[in-house]
Amino acid sequence: MKQLSWLLLVFFVVACSSTPSRTYHKPVYGDPAPSTIAVTVGNGFIFPGTYHLPKGTRLGLLVDAAKVSPTAKDLRDGVVGKPVPCQVRTAGKKYRATSSLEKMKDSAFRNLELHDGDEVAFIVWNF
Repeated sequence: MKQLSWLLLVFFVVACSSTPSRTYHKPVYGDPAPSTIAVTVGNGFIFPGTYHLPKGTRLGLLVDAAKVSPTAKDLRDGVVGKPVPCQVRTAGKKYRATSSLEKMKDSAFRNLELHDGDEVAFIVWNF
């Protein structure tokens, strides 16, 4: 019985130590260059990740490339339960633009010029 216990312990240690760790990296689209900006796309998009785009790129082009997920309409704020808008914020976490899913096709939102370090996502607060 003692040998069986040791055998199980050794098996457990070996099995745990040989399990590869799972690291999930967001995909990177485009190549970084001095003439590009890096914009992160997050929750609510089919193709999240970091996009390296030419300087002067407008939000509409990025939204079209990242494709809004059909499930974005189901994202709700955890506190009040209202639908979550798509938000653009700077690297310093200051919000630059907000739009509901229905108004994302408005020219004012789509014509926003993106800056290096911007984040675009349907930001859900769950407390």
